[in-house]
Amino acid sequence: MSQVRFGFIGAGAIAVTSAHSVNKHEHASVVAIQDLNCGRATQLAKDLNIPKVYNTAEELFADPGIDAVYIAVPNKFHVELTIKALNAGKHVILEKPFAMNYQEALQAVETARKAGKVLTLGMNQRFVDSVQRTKALVEQGALGEIYHAKAFWFRRT
Repeated sequence: MSQVRFGFIGAGAIAVTSAHSVNKHEHASVVAIQDLNCGRATQLAKDLNIPKVYNTAEELFADPGIDAVYIAVPNKFHVELTIKALNAGKHVILEKPFAMNYQEALQAVETARKAGKVLTLGMNQRFVDSVQRTKALVEQGALGEIYHAKAFWFRRT
């Protein structure tokens, strides 16, 4: 398998955590970063040895050395940046929430289909080992018929 080269749009707390995770994967690496706060982007690039820092998202999207884009910016910019990235030929991982409304979400999905690119959401908990084990047990029928489930989340304070 080849290396998937990621460009990150946004260098806030979620991007920092996600960039660390991408760089831990043997087939992926963060190769570029862009944030409106240039100092924050530069610091993340320094901390993670990210070779390129861009001033604008459009510059990052135009880089042929980037295969996929991770978008972690304020919610109101999600779909606009997603569509630009897809139209530039990039796969997209988009932080949640997906869009501001159904029409925006539909527009992003249709753009991904037309571009022939992957659009996925940063629903990271679905990949946690305990969640994957639970899913396997459900699929095996080991828990019987599931008719109710309850979930909760712990956050740092």
